Amino acid sequence: MRETLITKLERMRSRPDHHKRGIALGVSAFLTAVIFSVWLSVNFRTNTSQIIVEKPKEDSPITNLKKSLASVYYAIKGLGKENNINFQDEYDRIKNQVETGQLRVVPKNDSY
Repeated sequence: MRETLITKLERMRSRPDHHKRGIALGVSAFLTAVIFSVWLSVNFRTNTSQIIVEKPKEDSPITNLKKSLASVYYAIKGLGKENNINFQDEYDRIKNQVETGQLRVVPKNDSY
């Protein structure tokens, strides 16, 4: 005679706690093994079909920090040289673009 799921669960409930824990451990170990084997087969399949490309060695965070600080230092040091932007010429250029219609100034509150 075939037992239904409800009768199997009722029979499980009547068992002692240590039996219930053992069954729960067995079921969870089985499910974990199934999930692991699926993951392993998918991972193995994708790894064998890919070409392994060696990534270039990345700089350490300390090296990146040193480079950033050096670039900031040289940028600040270079501000006093003659290659600075002439703000009056830049202002006149932008003003000319606005006056000729090449550049349109839209107030902040306007929307399209």
